[in-house]
Amino acid sequence: VSVPAAPFITSVTPLSVVIGEFILITGEDFLANPAVYFGETPATQVVFDPGISPPLIQATVPANAEPGATHVRIVNYTGQESAPYPIELVRPARSFLRGDSNLDGHLNLTDAVDSLNFQFQGGPEPGCLDALDTNDDGDLNLTDPVVLLQYLFLGGTPPAPPHPDIGVDPTQDDGLECMRGME
Repeated sequence: VSVPAAPFITSVTPLSVVIGEFILITGEDFLANPAVYFGETPATQVVFDPGISPPLIQATVPANAEPGATHVRIVNYTGQESAPYPIELVRPARSFLRGDSNLDGHLNLTDAVDSLNFQFQGGPEPGCLDALDTNDDGDLNLTDPVVLLQYLFLGGTPPAPPHPDIGVDPTQDDGLECMRGME
């Protein structure tokens, strides 16, 4: 009785993939109905056409996958498993309105109060810290609610984008997380 060879991954594209999107895996010895895992989390959708050469699998990263360095691996229906292939999972960009701390889609006094409460009184952490960074300088500090209050009540400088429309942060380089957006 001949035992098929274990699957072998030759490439993965892209190597840095947004959670919820798909990757393309090329390799050898893929069998029908392969299972794909991101770390220990199974792919939500796997598409494989054994007639394509070289063999190609399209796998969707599940929404519950943890961001960061991990690996992808393939398990054939025979139980044979590929070696892990290193990839990076990236959290999807979240939409928000700059200055809108409670993510209700409106800028008002409550947003400045929530920001002050979080920063200086130990209040609850908002779902999107990047929304609190009203001037988009990468730091949460007293300046942010002050800029918002000046804009709302004194005609001051408007918040940095995304504003006046909801969108994603055009800078995305400040390290402030947005765990929950306005999607």
